[in-house]
Amino acid sequence: MLSGKSVGIIGARGIGKIYLREILDLGAKKIFILGKSYQNSLRIKSELDDGLTSKVTACKSLKELKKKETDLICICTPTNTHLTFIREFLKTKTKLLVEKPLFDIKKF
Repeated sequence: MLSGKSVGIIGARGIGKIYLREILDLGAKKIFILGKSYQNSLRIKSELDDGLTSKVTACKSLKELKKKETDLICICTPTNTHLTFIREFLKTKTKLLVEKPLFDIKKF
């Protein structure tokens, strides 16, 4: 399914950790994670088995993540941030997967 694909995950803890695990199991070639802080992203990466850490790169910022060539971005952040991240990637060719895509329609 995701074999040979590059995936970005925004929100590296909680549900994002589950997405990370499943995406690794689906055979993604490269995964870029962006947590609330760079230290958090590094911690999540360090919790992986040694054989998997080479597939995962912790990003320092959204700007850095946007520069990566990703086939899919998974947005696994609090509901009130979904629209912000959707807007960041709308004009890219990257496909978006939003975990519970909820936002206030008045802000759209």
